Amino acid sequence: FNMVRDHQEDATTDTYTLDATMMGQIYHLFIKASFNLMPSSRKRDDVVEKIFRKCCQDGYCSQRILDEISRGGSSELQLKLLGGFVEDGVQPQEEWTRNVQAP
Repeated sequence: FNMVRDHQEDATTDTYTLDATMMGQIYHLFIKASFNLMPSSRKRDDVVEKIFRKCCQDGYCSQRILDEISRGGSSELQLKLLGGFVEDGVQPQEEWTRNVQAP
């Protein structure tokens, strides 16, 4: 898992060579891998939070990412990151999705 996490920085540093769809998929896969490969713990929440915040900063927070956080994240993590629950219709801030391309 550390190898994947280390390469996340490389993949997201050069956004000019990756299109928006690929960037969104990379963030989604890192979050999904964190939930699937790490035991439920504060460390896992910290890793997911770091990836999610970078994703939002870069404007790639898609519905897939929100759904993944809803499926794998604790209630505490969802409240911290989203200020509510996906199942209740919480929506990301507009700037978090500015680079997401419509399907």
